[in-house]
Amino acid sequence: MTGYMILADGRELKLPQLARWKTCHTSGEPCDCFELQCPIDGTFDELLETAVRFRGEHNGQTVFFGIPDEMSFSYGDDGIAFFASGRGLAALLMDNQFGEAEYPSITFDELCRTYAEPFGIEYDTGMFGKAAAAMEVTATSSCWKVITDFTKAVFAAIPRFTPEGKMVLTDKNTGHLVVTEATGAMLTLKRYGVISQLYINGRGSIYNQDALSRGIECQKVVPTTSTTYMYQMNEAKKGYFTLTVTLPKAFRAFPGDSVSLAGKMFSGQYIVDEAESSGGPGGSFCTLTLKKGEK
Repeated sequence: MTGYMILADGRELKLPQLARWKTCHTSGEPCDCFELQCPIDGTFDELLETAVRFRGEHNGQTVFFGIPDEMSFSYGDDGIAFFASGRGLAALLMDNQFGEAEYPSITFDELCRTYAEPFGIEYDTGMFGKAAAAMEVTATSSCWKVITDFTKAVFAAIPRFTPEGKMVLTDKNTGHLVVTEATGAMLTLKRYGVISQLYINGRGSIYNQDALSRGIECQKVVPTTSTTYMYQMNEAKKGYFTLTVTLPKAFRAFPGDSVSLAGKMFSGQYIVDEAESSGGPGGSFCTLTLKKGEK
């Protein structure tokens, strides 16, 4: 990966060849993140103090866009080593608040214009933009909480960010990866915390049949006023099965892409939930966290 720092005055500064780096793209939460290390000379350190954005590029394509949260400079006999770490653009929404507000009815488009656009965040609401709902925003709500409260209630989902830094709601991409061999794989079957039944107080229950068939007993009660119970159940259905595969070469897939695994073990169709790519002296790798699913 090639790294670029965008300075406060708008200039883009290409970093020297990265000695080590790692990026992580998620399905919305926790926030995307990056870290890197590279050698620099004395002309760089003062400029880098004004860095406000980081962009990672691989094979001519932007593969990460975010904000540098922390930068450090290590001075030694071998010169100056530069370290940086940060988060994706969702961090701008998590770090900012707008105060109290009440909306008898607001569309998803209007919500994004109010709570995302002021921070320069591009978004694609697609077919979901005209969906509307009433909303009440508390004084301590972050912009991210406002947006995700709306999407959990209306769409039973939360937004994620593309590698280029655009906020989208759909949980699937057009990308498809066929894997015939991996350098490592681990299957995790998680029972703890997987909800088998949600009881909506006074209105009845909804069930996670997959969990019940596995003998999981975890009933949760939500108030009648809850608007996010379908999101809770959707997350519960994804929680039991997690397959992690490590592949040679970076940026093989991103969240939302479909993956076909061939071979004797774990063959089937999956959806990428999280993608971590890294590089260093030992080469570059991509570790994908997969959930069961079909395109």
